[in-house]
Amino acid sequence: MNFSNWNVTQFTNWTQPEHGHNLTHEFSTTLGIFFILLPIIAIVCNVVLIGTVVTNRTLHNSTNAFIISLAVSDLLIAMFVIPQDALFLLKGYHVGGRISCGFKEALFFLSLPASVLNLLLLTVERYTKIISPYKHRFVFCKRNTAIMLTLLWLYTIGVALYPILNPLVVHGYLPIFVFNGVCWLQFSLTYVFFQLCANFMAPTFITLILNGLMLAVAQKHSKSISQLSISQGNKQSCTSVSWVHILRNMKAAKTIALLVGVFLTCWLTFLITAIINVRCNECLRRELTWAANGINYTSCALNPIIYGLLNRPIRNALPFKKTRKLKHSVSEATKLLRNKIPKCDISSSWV
Repeated sequence: MNFSNWNVTQFTNWTQPEHGHNLTHEFSTTLGIFFILLPIIAIVCNVVLIGTVVTNRTLHNSTNAFIISLAVSDLLIAMFVIPQDALFLLKGYHVGGRISCGFKEALFFLSLPASVLNLLLLTVERYTKIISPYKHRFVFCKRNTAIMLTLLWLYTIGVALYPILNPLVVHGYLPIFVFNGVCWLQFSLTYVFFQLCANFMAPTFITLILNGLMLAVAQKHSKSISQLSISQGNKQSCTSVSWVHILRNMKAAKTIALLVGVFLTCWLTFLITAIINVRCNECLRRELTWAANGINYTSCALNPIIYGLLNRPIRNALPFKKTRKLKHSVSEATKLLRNKIPKCDISSSWV
């Protein structure tokens, strides 16, 4: 997806796009190959993450439910959006018709609110668990978590389909075009502001505030643990159940803060270039716009890697981790049997 392919109008004065992507051969080939490798990594990582959580009942909790929801969003982008952009870069024109064009654009519009709102709910869940563990048990129970995720996806699907269905119902035409090899979606400037304000700036602002509060609490708990252990001359106080839970919540809060940081880095790079292009009528070089687009797509692969590697329960439940443990156990058992079985005495053997 590229903002240089978006026609931001009030459904009037539509202008025909230029032919192809107008990028240099070296740049389009390099980025096209990157767009082929990136979804492969993203699909593998997200499928492993989803499969690991789903198949292990010990990982079935509200935190991982939001992580899986985020992984599903990343998986959709990796499977259906990035490959089409890769073909566009390598071939120089959109491969497919209006249906594939509209499907790709709708999924891209879905990715922003889905990612932002999943991170917001994940942050609120962690914040509630750290600040008020008793309330967390009731607010983020299994039923409430399912309701939250259902409403989230209904909302994001509605937001994604609005720029396509609204002109179809109101004006009687489908605002999806494929001209001169370019996939083109026509939508209003009001929709752009709504996406930026309601689905990015407002939830991101709340997420940053809650993450700041969580990190402040985590820092306070860390100092309390350090002072208590020093005053007692040992670390036995840190092994109690309450302190273990505090330490786990602190680590989870830092992991979520890292996820939010990666999200902001990837999406802000893209959105800043997009806003500049809208304001100055595509004055930025297309190479810069596509490079920002590539940075945005990397979040699909980074999110499962960050949470999978930094979350110990998920890391320990990974399939290859279990295989390694099984091989180690078999190796240890074999060594034990070898030590217990007496060696044959050659002198007493039959000849």
